[in-house]
Amino acid sequence: MSNLSASSQNTLLAGIDSSLDLIPNDADSMFTRFDSATFQAHVSPSIDIAYNLASMIVSNAVFIDTMTQVCGTGSTKASLANITCLQTFIKTYGQRAFRRPLVAAEITDFVNSYNSQVGDDKIVLVISRMLSSPRFFYKLDNEGTKIAGNDGVDAIYQLSKYELLSKITFLFWSAPPDDNLINMVTNLDLNQSAALNQVIDSVASNQKAKTGILNFYSEWLKLGEVPALTSTDKAFVALAEGQNVNIRNDLVQEVLDMLEFYSFTTNGRYEDLMTSPYSFAKTSSLAQIYSTPVWNGSSSSLQRFPASDNRAGLLGRAAFLVANSAYTRPVQKGKRIRFHLLCDDVPPPTMVTDFKVLVQNTGISTRQAFESATEGSSCISCHKEMNPLGFTSENFDSLGRARKAELKFNIDGTIANSVNVDTSTIANIFPGDDTPINGLVEMQTHIASTGKGQKCMVQQFFRYSQFRHENELQDGCEMESMRQELVSGGGSLLKMFKASAKVSSFAKRRVK
Repeated sequence: MSNLSASSQNTLLAGIDSSLDLIPNDADSMFTRFDSATFQAHVSPSIDIAYNLASMIVSNAVFIDTMTQVCGTGSTKASLANITCLQTFIKTYGQRAFRRPLVAAEITDFVNSYNSQVGDDKIVLVISRMLSSPRFFYKLDNEGTKIAGNDGVDAIYQLSKYELLSKITFLFWSAPPDDNLINMVTNLDLNQSAALNQVIDSVASNQKAKTGILNFYSEWLKLGEVPALTSTDKAFVALAEGQNVNIRNDLVQEVLDMLEFYSFTTNGRYEDLMTSPYSFAKTSSLAQIYSTPVWNGSSSSLQRFPASDNRAGLLGRAAFLVANSAYTRPVQKGKRIRFHLLCDDVPPPTMVTDFKVLVQNTGISTRQAFESATEGSSCISCHKEMNPLGFTSENFDSLGRARKAELKFNIDGTIANSVNVDTSTIANIFPGDDTPINGLVEMQTHIASTGKGQKCMVQQFFRYSQFRHENELQDGCEMESMRQELVSGGGSLLKMFKASAKVSSFAKRRVK
């Protein structure tokens, strides 16, 4: 449908929304790209959708005549009666549907489908067959060459160049390759590094590359879990007085804008993500939380956080500080850092018999309340890995605003007390790390200086790009090559992303 205007596409797709709802979601996993299982429940709705969509296209003269322009200016549906036009139509849209040029037998098959029908809408069957084909719905990756193992058991296949191209564009664009890329690859040998680099550079330099990379960031950082601030608790209402709390979308968008800036606008590095002193708030409500002017989106007018706030880096964004309550959630904040930014595994807790209930006493801070509930019990074996990391940002309230002291509330929402906050801790970024740190800025700087954060980010993107978890023995060298593109003198975030598509295993498919 790429020849249609956006409004025409929306009009067309709106007519099949109810059919799309019939297709079930795949099972959940850490990254949605892992979800490759298919279910019988997909089949019938998929065929119905393909036929309904094809019928809607052909029944609308504007849609079908626009598509037929590939035969030449002024062409209409009637032009398909000409075999040359019909073949051009089939080659053009078949290539887009299958993400590779059609072979002669496929072209003949579609021509025969057209000729086997009677009536004015013979092209419906051709279009619906393209749209219901497994090669349209799924990335089958079964047209390459077997290079090791046994068929159907443990075989390893080298992807065809068109399969590899699709894998690259779905990684960066979350979309199939366009005609220009397919035509480019037709004349290239992607087994040659120069040709592969040419394709990767072309894909990564396209504006659409932001889509796939930002999707990775969103899933890695669990941006879907950023809470809406909808609590009607009297204490929360009192805390939020004078602040627009309908800002969840603003919170998420600011993180994405920051990540886009350092990944694409500048030659950003991992250290920039951890230490950036700038707000990327584009709305007055979020800028109010930061006490900064609204950012207009220009790299020449970046807005610094107030120096007195001790705020910087990715984890200084309000999206990672807010809680839908009057009090902060240091354990959740620490868990995000430990699991997702450091890639550590915390063993599941054993049977807890000395569990203590968290009590928000108005005479103590939230940090002290969590320490009281977890220290001196079996809970501390896990919480010692998370609590300290979360405590470093306790100089921000549950709306993400900087504070020198924590407000404690009575049940009726009146202020009961104001207690000091403590952001000092021992880093414990890796076993034996007894570095003293104070606050979020020092903690993020320390994470970057140890190199552990960079290693974790590479590990996360390797999983995202490969649709699987890494095998340290088999994948260690490839992951190290990616890491070098991130940490070397000329390294950058984008170079690391591009390097993921250059490793040998990316161009292969293993039978599961």
